[in-house]
Amino acid sequence: MFSQVVHSKEFLERVFELFALKAHHQRLTLRFVLSETLPSLIVDRILLARTLQVLIDRALEVTPVGGVVVRAKRTAGDVVIVVDDGGPWVPPRDVPRLFLPGSAETDLLAAADLARQLGGMLSATGGREQLGLRVRLLVPILPAVAQRQHERE
Repeated sequence: MFSQVVHSKEFLERVFELFALKAHHQRLTLRFVLSETLPSLIVDRILLARTLQVLIDRALEVTPVGGVVVRAKRTAGDVVIVVDDGGPWVPPRDVPRLFLPGSAETDLLAAADLARQLGGMLSATGGREQLGLRVRLLVPILPAVAQRQHERE
């Protein structure tokens, strides 16, 4: 993994530009809601881009009409990126099955693995108003390795 400083707001704005055209061609809306206080991250830029690509591609694919909303905000030690799709609603009891090997949701399995490689975590819940799925990606602002090095200095 090649970690580098990533200015998260600018990085996410570029990701939005990449997917806006795809959403437009599918006649879907893609809305990004980014907090003004997003910090810089120390992450593998390519790994983060790949993780977001998998999540947003999946959301656009399962959304037949309407749109996808991506939100990002800072919490205590993380940046939280939430992707809400407009696909079929997933009841809470079925969400854990989405992350099991052999699940039809191979994209979520791949994204969960990528999130772990980033030092983060992926989780999901049934979407808003009984529509779709809400996927949460937590990316640590300072990964554990960098944190240990920082503490030693």
